[in-house]
Order: sequence, then structure tokens, then C-alpha cells
Amino acid sequence: MSDPCLPRTPDLPAWYRFAAISDVSPSANDTQPSTPRNRLPIPIIALCTIVVGLLSRKYPIAGNYPGDALWATLVFFIWILIFPKISLKIHFVLAMATSLCVEFSQLYHAPWINSLRQTVLGKLVLGSGFDPIDLIAYLCGCLLGVVIASRLPHR
Repeated sequence: MSDPCLPRTPDLPAWYRFAAISDVSPSANDTQPSTPRNRLPIPIIALCTIVVGLLSRKYPIAGNYPGDALWATLVFFIWILIFPKISLKIHFVLAMATSLCVEFSQLYHAPWINSLRQTVLGKLVLGSGFDPIDLIAYLCGCLLGVVIASRLPHR
């Protein structure tokens, strides 16, 4: 029996339970979550992405854009490691939002962040200058992440 002093929480319909975020299966019974992606290959894929991205910076055949795309792909896989049970659509949105925030932060030029951007790690993570074409590279990198992750086995 419920306590009459506690507020009663309404029974929410299945469509209201954040289906996109919780990655539930699209069955008629919308209460069972689908199996999460196997996270085992993600660190290996992330490490390979870092290596190829750094090589693309050292040997820039097509400018900085392949490295920017691979940076966004790495961000995508980092979000998968942090939140393995959410859908790839949400991972895509998180990776794009992160990429956009970092790119637009390059328009901000305070002395403390400029000195941070002059370090190797700061330049690799935060970039150095705003370039609107980088936004297209980030989109391509996030889409590459979706393609790779969609082919990973589930547990």
C-alpha cells in the first residue's frame, strides 16, 4: 500500500520514457532495453584513429581536413565509451555538439586559452583558428563514426 503523504507519480506512457536516449528495442513491448554495443573494440578503434589522425597531420596530403574529420571520429568513440547504452543518433549529436563547441571556441582569444593552444596537446584538442570548412570535416568524421559503430557487434 502506498504512503498517502508521498506525492503520487503518474504512470507515463511508453513513448514518453526517452526512448531515443535509453536505446530501447523498437518492439511492441517498449520496456526491454536492447543489448548495449560491445565496448571491447572501441579503445582499439580509438587508438587507431589517433594514430591515423596524427599521421595525417605529419603528412598532410589533403590539408588539415582529414585530421579534423578523424578528430571528430575520435570524439564520437569517446562518447560511446562514456555512454555505451544510448543510441548512435545521440552519440552523433553529442560528437557534433562537442566538435562545434570546440570549433567556435577558437573565436575566443583570451591570453590563458591562447597559451594553452600553443602547447602540443592544447593545439591537438582545442585547435588554433576558426575555419568554417572544419565544420564539414567534423560532420564527415561523425558520420564515419556512425558507419563504423553500426557495424560493431552487440553483446
